[in-house]
Parts: sequence; structure tokens; C-alpha cells
Amino acid sequence: MLGQKVHFALSCYYSVFHVTHGTLSKERAKQKLEKHLSTPMGNVINSINREAPLCPGITKRILEFKDRRNWLAHDFDQEATPFLARGKRFDHYICKMEEIATQACKIMQELHLIGEKLVKVGVQDRFK
Repeated sequence: MLGQKVHFALSCYYSVFHVTHGTLSKERAKQKLEKHLSTPMGNVINSINREAPLCPGITKRILEFKDRRNWLAHDFDQEATPFLARGKRFDHYICKMEEIATQACKIMQELHLIGEKLVKVGVQDRFK
């Protein structure tokens, strides 16, 4: 679920970036948002890297999150089932899931702050 929230936050960042930079109308940005929400997170990240780049630090954290989220969504079951079925490594996997959740929350908070700054700059530019 938090992976979907990060996906939404990335898609919103992309749209806000373009509206505040005047490269997309609000209507076109809304269309791009809807398109990005129906594509894999990696597609949104690629669009951001090409057209609305973030600083390298958050980009690295987003890519790490994407990899960890993909592990949880696609590989966790196969990896963990043999251990969990024998009553082993519960703490290990719970810890990994908590780390992924914490990472998601931090990324969303950081994207929110970046978006707020973009909006403030965009509003200031309109009243110059």
C-alpha cells in the first residue's frame, strides 16, 4: 500500500513540476498524472529523470525504495515461505518490512516539501 502512495507522490511531483514551470497546462498535467498512476513506478521515475529531475540524493533513495518494494511485491513470498513455514526468521522479515515502510514515509515527506517549494516559487513568479 505504501508503494502505491509513493507512486502517487511521484506522479504528483511530476505534474506539479510541469505546471509550476509552465511546461504543461493544469489539464494536461492532470492527464499525465492519470497516465502515470496506471503505469509501473519505474516509468514514472524514468519520466521524472528525463523531464523533471530531482536532486541525486532523493533519486538514489527512490530507486532503492523501488528495488526494495519490488522485492517485497515479487520475491518475498518465494524467499520467505520456507523459513516462515518452519517458524523461523519472522523478526528478520518484519524488520525488512518496517524499513521499507519507514523509507516510503520519508520519501513521501521529502517529495511533499519539494512540491511545496515548487508551488511557492510558481505563485511568486505569477505575481512578479
